[in-house]
Formats: sequence, C-alpha cells, structure tokens
Amino acid sequence: MDWARPVSGIRRGVVRDEVVTAGVDTSTRLGWTSFSPIGRCRAALAVVVMFATVGKLVLAARTFGTGDVARWGAFARGVAHAGPVGVYRLHFRAVPLFSHHHHLHHHHHYWLYNHPPLIGYMLSLVNAATQRGVSFPLAIRVPAISADVVTCFLVLELLRTRRSLAEAFAAATLVALSPILLVISGYHGNTDPVFIMLSLLSVYLLVDRRTPGLAGLSIAIALGVKIVPVVIVPTLLVFAIRAGGRVALRFVLSIGALIALTWAPVVTQVWQPFRHDVLDYGGTGGRPRWGLAKLAAIIGHPSWVTNHGTPGRYITVFVVTVIPAVLVLRRPWLVVEASALGLVGLLALTPAFGMQYLAWAAVPAYLLSFGSATAFNSFGGFLLIEIYNRASGGFPWYHTELLNKTTAAEQLALLGVWMTLVVVMIAGIRRIIRTRRPPPTMVHAQSRPLATPPQAVRETLPSS
Repeated sequence: MDWARPVSGIRRGVVRDEVVTAGVDTSTRLGWTSFSPIGRCRAALAVVVMFATVGKLVLAARTFGTGDVARWGAFARGVAHAGPVGVYRLHFRAVPLFSHHHHLHHHHHYWLYNHPPLIGYMLSLVNAATQRGVSFPLAIRVPAISADVVTCFLVLELLRTRRSLAEAFAAATLVALSPILLVISGYHGNTDPVFIMLSLLSVYLLVDRRTPGLAGLSIAIALGVKIVPVVIVPTLLVFAIRAGGRVALRFVLSIGALIALTWAPVVTQVWQPFRHDVLDYGGTGGRPRWGLAKLAAIIGHPSWVTNHGTPGRYITVFVVTVIPAVLVLRRPWLVVEASALGLVGLLALTPAFGMQYLAWAAVPAYLLSFGSATAFNSFGGFLLIEIYNRASGGFPWYHTELLNKTTAAEQLALLGVWMTLVVVMIAGIRRIIRTRRPPPTMVHAQSRPLATPPQAVRETLPSS
C-alpha cells in the first residue's frame, strides 16, 4: 500500500487544492510564529510549558527528593566504578532507613539495579554534569522534566488532527499543569516520564510524520529506559505493516539496530544478573495497594493477582499488548488511541505499584478521554501531594522516605484513583468502538504535501 495514502481505506476522489497524505494535516508546517489558530495555540502552550518547567526545576533544585534519588546516586557511583555494563554485577546495599522493619524482602536489603541498558549511559551523562557543579538531585530529575516539555507538544499535535483544536490545546495545557507530573518529574526522581515521552514520540513519528526509521529509534530508546513500552510495540508494528512493506522494514530495522547496539554488550557479558534483576523484575511486592490486587486483598484472596511468581503478570502484558494490536489490524486509523489504551490498560491491570507508575497513564489518558483523564490527573495528583506531604512531615518538602507505607485512608483513596483509571479505559474503549472511520480533521488538509514522502494521493471523504 502506498505510504502516502491514508491507511483508513477512504475511497479515492479529487478535490481542488486539497491533499490528504497518510492521515497528516499538512497545515502542521505553518511556523510557530504564524497567526493561524494552531500557531497561536503553540505559542500559548509554550508560555504555559515554560512556567510549569521553571516550577519543576525550582522544586528539583531546592529539594533532595524521594528515596529513589538516593538509589540513583548509588547506581551512578556504580556506573562510575564499573561502567554502564559492569554495573549489573554490583550489589547495592540499601541504606539503613529500611533496617527497622521486621518483615523484609530480599530487595529491601539490597537495591536492585533493575534498569535497561541505556540507563547506564544516562547515568554517565549525569555523572559528567555533577562533575561540572550540577547537584546530583537536580541532574537526575532534569531528564524527566525535559521529557515533559516535549510531551506537552506531542499531545497537542496528536490530538489536533483527531479532535477539535480547542480540546487538543486544553489537553496539552492540562498535561503541562498535571499535578502527577509535577510531583513525579519535579520531586520524586524517576525515569517514567521519559519513556512515556519517547513512546508518544514514536507514535507521532510513525503515524503523523511518516518517518518509520526515526519512530523505530524512538521506541527502541524508550525500551532502553524501561521495559514498559513493550506493550505498544506490536500495535505500532501492525500499523507499519498495514502502511506497507517498506515502512515495516524501516521500522523493524531501526528498532533492531539500536537494540542490538545497546543491549548486546549486556546480554553477552552480564546476562544472569540482567535477566534476574531486569527482565524478571515483578515489582516491589509487599501489601497490595493497587487495583485488582487491592480488591482481591479486601475480599481475602490476594493470591489471585498478587503472586508475582505466577504467569499472572505475563497474562496481563499479553492482554494489553494483543488487544490494541488487533484493534489496529482492523482499524489502523485508531493506532494513537490503541497505543494509549495499552499503556493505560497496563497500569490498570498490573498487580505491582509504585507512586511513579501514575505517570504511565497521566498523559496517554488524554488520548482516550478528556474528561476522565482530567479527573484521573486531578484525583491522582492531589492524592500524591497528600501522601508525599505526610511522608515528608509536612511542607516544605525536602526528603521523602517510606512511600511504600500508606495509611488505610490513603489505600482507599488509591483504590479510588484506580477506579478513575478504569473509567478512562472504558471511555477509551467506547471511543474506539464508536469511531468507525477517521475523523475529517485527521485526513483533510488544505496545504501542499510534504516533499519527503512519495507523490501524494488526492483523496476526499465520502459525502455523508
């Protein structure tokens, strides 16, 4: 199939001065200083993002963060000592803050370096920054803060050709102001917002910009940050196959090349610790606090979903991976929503939980449902603030520990946040079911086609 032709199967037709190319509104080419509606939205969003980013940077510069920052500090020292590959051989003894607990799991005695290969290289860059005078707590949080900047504009670009421009701008603005991302990126200190940004960037590059090579590199980098984005790889691959053999080949080759380059040294030199600490990692364990695991615990049967040694978590990954891919096989124009459904569904169904996991769905939720996504970000963000405030001993925050211990009221509130996430998932499924053809704004453009793809095919929507 011609890559310049929409994958939606819209019938051919000719319309004066109107070109449709692979579902891309070519008016995206208008400059950022343009007085067009999208130009004004981009400029306004840039102002909002600037203020939000400054706020996160100030928070990161004036605080130490959570225990994760201490872990990152130990891992960074390990990378400086043994290198990005040799770090997997090291054992990182946990600091005494957990030593007074009576029931400890093995990973409470030692911090597992449970990160994919690219993280070692990221920590090398962080070490280089600290050697030049940047404080480590700030340097380790800059990647997530920077990723949020890109994420906001990705939301605008992904939504504006699928919903109204007003909804796209509102969603991007609320992402910039999301209390979940404020806490996780600006204070907590972890890489979850980074892989979310890279995952959405891969979707955007593949679907809207028709650059499968760059899309493959982006998702490969995301997998090098955390394994979680693996759930959307089949969805993107199905879309690439539907778009044509060349597209699929470029997408697969770019993924394979970068994975081979970055993962091969780890697989060949430190396979056993890498497999045990990264590929077999099943979460932090402890009392169930989230989702189905919490519901099962309430009714007295937590073993249904909380035993991480069973194939249960693999079933979860299988479900949230295969269903979106099948949807795209039947309706390829829904690839953006299907990818978001995979990320949201993984968080909704996983038995494991960490506070930073809320970032997995904070942004993808807006690609499924504006209203329920706003409720999730608001409810989840304010609950995070309450939990962190309690664990920090009140405002102002500086160092927060023992986030794995929540009160009974906080656990019930977390269950409410999970239920809100389920509403997001249901709303997204309803949108997917109802969308039997691509929206006109997705396939209709009034500008000349790009120079890079093959000759554009002139198309028009059927008369309704």
